[in-house]
Amino acid sequence: LNNLQKNSLININLLPSNNLFPGFVLINIPKSFLIKAGSSLVKSLLSRSFATKITNANVISVEEINDRQVKVEYIKNKEKHTFFAKYVMVSTPSNIAAKIIKPMPNKTKSFLDQWKYKKAIIVTIGLKTNNLKDFSYICTPGLSMQNILKASYLDNTIIISAKFMGYSRNWNKSDQYLINETIATLKQLNVGNIKQDIIYSFATRIENYSIANNKRLIT
Repeated sequence: LNNLQKNSLININLLPSNNLFPGFVLINIPKSFLIKAGSSLVKSLLSRSFATKITNANVISVEEINDRQVKVEYIKNKEKHTFFAKYVMVSTPSNIAAKIIKPMPNKTKSFLDQWKYKKAIIVTIGLKTNNLKDFSYICTPGLSMQNILKASYLDNTIIISAKFMGYSRNWNKSDQYLINETIATLKQLNVGNIKQDIIYSFATRIENYSIANNKRLIT
C-alpha cells in the first residue's frame, strides 16, 4: 500500500482485476442491495430471525458477566432495560464500542483507538454494458475523489463506486454534481465514456466513515 501511494503521486495506477490482490474475489451482490444501501442487509437478517426485535433504543452497556453470560443495558422511551444473552455481537463504530463494552481490555481499546472517522461521500453508478478498460481499482491523488472501484456481476451489470472524502468542498456540492464529476474523471483518465450506459446513479453521504491509522496501515 505504501509503494502504491508513492507511485500514484507520479502516475495514476490502473490495476488489472487479476493483479489487484492475490486471491481477491468479487462476490455477486444483488443490485437491490446496492440500491437500497446497507440497511437492506440488516432487514434481511432480521426477517430470518424469530428473536424479539428492539429498535429505537440506546445501548449504554455491554458487560461480560462470566464465560456463559453477557449483560446488555439499554434505554428505550426514557426507561432503562436489561437482558442477558450467551453471546453478543457489537457492530457499532469503534469509538462507541469503546464506551459501551465493559470491562474493556487494554489490548482491545488500543486496537479500537487506531480507527478514525471522517465524513465521506460514495458515488455509485450502475452500467448496462462494460465499455470501460479493464481495471478494479484506480488511486486518484490530486483529484476531487480518492479512488474509483469497478465490479462486475453475474448479470453483466457493472458497478462503479467513487469515494469522495467529506471535505467542505465536496460535502457542500449536490449529488448530481459529484455524479457528473465521477463520469468526467473516468473520461479524463481515458478509462471510458459511460454517460450513455448508465442505468442508475446515486450518492450516499456517510457521517462516520472509518479510516485506519496510517501508521498501522503501513506496518
